Amino acid sequence: MLGVMWRDGLVPGRKDPVKAELGEYKFAVTAFDIAVRYGSPFEAHFYLGKLFAHSFYEYGAAGHIDVARETCESARAVFKNVAERGTFLNADVLNPGEVYGIGSSRDILGEAEELWRGSEIGQNNLAYVLDQDISLLRHARPATSPILGGSPNESARIALTQWTRSAGQRNIDTLVKVRFKKAVVYYHDAADEASALAMWNLGWMYENGVGDFHLAKQHYDQAIATNSEAYLPAMLSNAKLYARSLWLTIRGGGESMNLFLAEEKLNEAAHDEHEKAEVADRAQREQQQHQAQELLEDEDTGSWWHMGKARDDFHKRRR
Repeated sequence: MLGVMWRDGLVPGRKDPVKAELGEYKFAVTAFDIAVRYGSPFEAHFYLGKLFAHSFYEYGAAGHIDVARETCESARAVFKNVAERGTFLNADVLNPGEVYGIGSSRDILGEAEELWRGSEIGQNNLAYVLDQDISLLRHARPATSPILGGSPNESARIALTQWTRSAGQRNIDTLVKVRFKKAVVYYHDAADEASALAMWNLGWMYENGVGDFHLAKQHYDQAIATNSEAYLPAMLSNAKLYARSLWLTIRGGGESMNLFLAEEKLNEAAHDEHEKAEVADRAQREQQQHQAQELLEDEDTGSWWHMGKARDDFHKRRR
């Protein structure tokens, strides 16, 4: 309500027509944003979207196309949250913790209804329950359902479709649920969006696919750096990776699987860099000593610097 008060000029407690015309949009956006972050279920999202839409019209009329485009995208994202949070949509949407309580095809069809309306939550939840192939679903799924499919392969296909649609609505973690031919591309896209799950999956692919343990370890480490919750699984993966590397190295594996050789090379490279730095430092000291010696020789011969010294030295050399 504080955002509404600032927007409509009601801060003193009564409506001021002048302040209502001006509108304290900056303070209103701040108040609505705080309300959203502290869990306002519906109204703050709606009013924040209206403010973004108002800014979009103003910037567009003023000719600021780039700013108008950004505010339009912000308004679209907020109104999408409003549409998914409203009771007119959420009446049939299952919460993630309720997917194990599905007992009839009516519950699943209610979830499927939401995905056709464009609800990312509905798409994600239905894809999850179909992808997991929960035992209750095997009995609840109609054999001839055009939505849920009549076979495990059909269910997997529908689940993949819903994962892809959910990913198209900026749910970055669902980018990892795609076909193998597109997996690497989507994993990299999700990793660029700072998805620790995608980074871990990339590490797993490099470990078990092409067998490049160095890249696998790099992506496991990136997952740890991106999300602290990935510490335990990524560390366990690293431990398993080192164990596999040791075993395969003993059996004569290639360099791409030898993590210990990589550490030795890194140590050798660091040692070489240290030696190069010492050589460069020694050369610099010798040059400084040489310049100081030349200066002393000039002092001994009485050849002090004076105006026109370069010209006199030139004439001396010509003689």
